[in-house]
Amino acid sequence: QMCIRDRVSTQSTGLLFCLVANGNSMALERSKVVLLSLFLCYFSLALATTFDSPNECQWAYRDTEEWSTLCGGTWSVCGNGEYQSPVNIINYQFDFQLMALINDYRQRDVELVNTGHIIQIQAGNQSMGTLSTPVLPTMYNLVEVQFHSPAEHLVDNVLYSAEIHYIHRAGPQDPVVIIGIIFELSLTSNPELQIILDQLKYIPNEFDKISISFNPSVFLPIVQEGSQNYFHYVGSLTAPPCSEGVYWFIYEQRQGISLDQVKLLFNLFKHKTNRPPQNIYARAPIRYFTPISSFTKPYTVQIRNGFSSADLMNHTVYEGSLVHIWAFTQPDQLFERWQTESEKDMKLLASRTDYYTVFRMPARSVRFVATYKPSLPVEFNLMYVNDLPVYYHIPRHHSGVIFWFHGDGEKASDYVPILSTSVEKQFFTRNLISSTFGVVIYEACCLSSTGQSVWNTKKSLNNTDVKNVEKLIDVLIEEEIVVEEDTMIAAGLGAGGEFAISFGIKHHFEAVISFGAVEQIDPRNTNVSTIPRLFLLSANDPNRSPQEIFELVEHLENISIHAQYYVKQPTPLHPLIFTRIQHVTQEESIQITKVFLSKGLLDPVTYYFIRNPLSNESISQWGPEIPTSVPFNDVYSIVKLSWAGHTVFDEVTNGIIIHFLSEYAYVAEGEGWVIAGILIAVMILTVIMYAVCSLSKHHPKPPSEHLLK
Repeated sequence: QMCIRDRVSTQSTGLLFCLVANGNSMALERSKVVLLSLFLCYFSLALATTFDSPNECQWAYRDTEEWSTLCGGTWSVCGNGEYQSPVNIINYQFDFQLMALINDYRQRDVELVNTGHIIQIQAGNQSMGTLSTPVLPTMYNLVEVQFHSPAEHLVDNVLYSAEIHYIHRAGPQDPVVIIGIIFELSLTSNPELQIILDQLKYIPNEFDKISISFNPSVFLPIVQEGSQNYFHYVGSLTAPPCSEGVYWFIYEQRQGISLDQVKLLFNLFKHKTNRPPQNIYARAPIRYFTPISSFTKPYTVQIRNGFSSADLMNHTVYEGSLVHIWAFTQPDQLFERWQTESEKDMKLLASRTDYYTVFRMPARSVRFVATYKPSLPVEFNLMYVNDLPVYYHIPRHHSGVIFWFHGDGEKASDYVPILSTSVEKQFFTRNLISSTFGVVIYEACCLSSTGQSVWNTKKSLNNTDVKNVEKLIDVLIEEEIVVEEDTMIAAGLGAGGEFAISFGIKHHFEAVISFGAVEQIDPRNTNVSTIPRLFLLSANDPNRSPQEIFELVEHLENISIHAQYYVKQPTPLHPLIFTRIQHVTQEESIQITKVFLSKGLLDPVTYYFIRNPLSNESISQWGPEIPTSVPFNDVYSIVKLSWAGHTVFDEVTNGIIIHFLSEYAYVAEGEGWVIAGILIAVMILTVIMYAVCSLSKHHPKPPSEHLLK
């Protein structure tokens, strides 16, 4: 029985010997045969291991490129197949005639299994429910649920944090059907996913399993107003034997997963559990949308203190459409929340507290109002160090001091609220100060060959930028603007982020934060500074891939260095974004946005770029149609930022930064205990003085002693 249970799937020779041994045992004395049977079982397993060579069929996610050479070449399709999965879902066709996926999933008692490769839910001989698709006539049974981290499929070049696969089967001749559900990083934990993750501690080893109760419906996207958008294409299994002919359906709507939950998935295997994207060849995924033509009546969207994507359509949109809304920037105020007269309408919003959010248009008109709260008085001081401007604001009681190094081509003044024209940069700086951090913004000394101000990231004794910042810190301490005991954090964007990493680590700052740059560390080098790092990467950054940053953080965590990362999705190109250009009107901005829509570069639903707008071919399409009154270079800069997602200063990013910094603001923590101690001491002294004074009323003292009391 032990032989059969442990090796039935891989050791046919061992199983044969086990059956022979146990069969013969019935004709022998029971006491002798027990030992003989066990001996033959384990001996036969050794023979099977020798003759069948099962090691040839062992595979790992670390060696995906070798899969096609394993198992005697029977997995060759992993390397030469033209219908392999996963893929980067890009350049897809649009189909507005939605064909829904209809499921009847049920809660079942199932097994959560550690397969040695992934975490998997198995239903055994039963089904966890049924699925019918618009492209296959057969009813399918859900038999397995698999968990992968990072995600396997990319969408528009974006690699997300995790992906769940619902594996469906029907008859032996029917193709496999898989539903993919993608998870993106969120500030809050996913409660349904956490129920699964809490069980991982009971299955730490390969083949460990535990019984749980599971309802597959908990991870399905929320269907709003009949919308159930998804991508569809034909591919393969994403693990050996990589069998092709699999029908894939990837839901567009993503679920949330926290960084701690990603770490729980990662720490079980200590490596990623995804296959890299495969060549898509001639396949063209289809993206299905709710059919707007099926709605007979348009509805209006009114935004007070802000604007919406409905501005492109005279404030009217059809039921089921995705609507984007943005709040205006107000001087000396911070956006607080969206409000409306109806709580029913409020529930439509993806976020009530984010100045940019989205909602699905209901079968009624809606109106939202952006509300604000007074921001702390922010008056930046200006001084010059080595003839370069320094802007700084240091609250009297601060948690730490952030030295900010601007991005390529930017200036220090771009991050000063009263001087900046960028909504995102104003919010970024104000949120840091509102969280009681001091901010020091210095300017790079030198210009690049294109005339842009760029930080020098070369490791040289004569690096002028390094000497200037060292001089800046000395001046700030001499002028008693900061003290040596302050918690100091280095942060920057682009080359400024790379400079922040090297300078902060070299000068023993408490933490470093980098937007768009990562460290170049030899994985064999374990003698790395233990300073905590936070890396924020843009999904479409041409110089850095999400996989690269994931592997870096994995390496740092393996050598006990605290590191976090967040991959920022592209920035929507909202209709009035070009009003940031001086003298550009709202009408001109909307006209420019319509150019990108008409050329098929901009997604009409999400307002993300779905094709690179910066290629020579794309520029030749939209460039000539930009109004001559609008500077082309300014339009190009905004498009570049939107495509790369470098404007990462949104509500989620700011929240991640503050959460990260709160873990390392040691000075603030210490000051808190000091202040609390002083308050307690004052209270005790007050009670004592009150008691003494009360006693003095009953025992009069000389006037001079009274005065002393």
